[in-house]
Amino acid sequence: MHVDTVAARFASAFTAFGLRDVRRGRQADTAWATASLTDLGGQPGSARYAGRMVGYQKGDSTHFRSYVTVQAPLRGSQPVDTADETATGGHIAACNAIARAAAVHASAPAAATGEEALKVWDRKQ
Repeated sequence: MHVDTVAARFASAFTAFGLRDVRRGRQADTAWATASLTDLGGQPGSARYAGRMVGYQKGDSTHFRSYVTVQAPLRGSQPVDTADETATGGHIAACNAIARAAAVHASAPAAATGEEALKVWDRKQ
C-alpha cells in the first residue's frame, strides 16, 4: 500500500474516532497524519487523546508506525495513574479502535532490525 494511502486512512480513522484538527503532510518519501489533543469524555477530568502516524515508502511497501497519546485526567491537582485503564477511558482500546478504523494490514519483525532507531519516527509535522 502506498504511503499516501496509509496516511489518508489514518487521518480518516482519527476523524472517525473523534479527534480534532486532523492534518496530513508529506515530504519526499515520508508522509504523516496527526490529530490534536481532544477531550473525548465530555466531562471535566476526562482523559484527552491525540494521534500521530508517520511512514515512508520502501519499494512497494510502506513502513509506518502509529501512536496514540493519552493525557491523563486530573483528580484535584494530581494526575490519575495512566496505568489504570478505567481512569484513561481505555488507552489500549483507543489504539485498537484507531488501528481497526485505518484498516491497514501491518506486520512487525520478530527481532529488532535497527529500523526502530530511525529519526523518521520522530516527525511530528
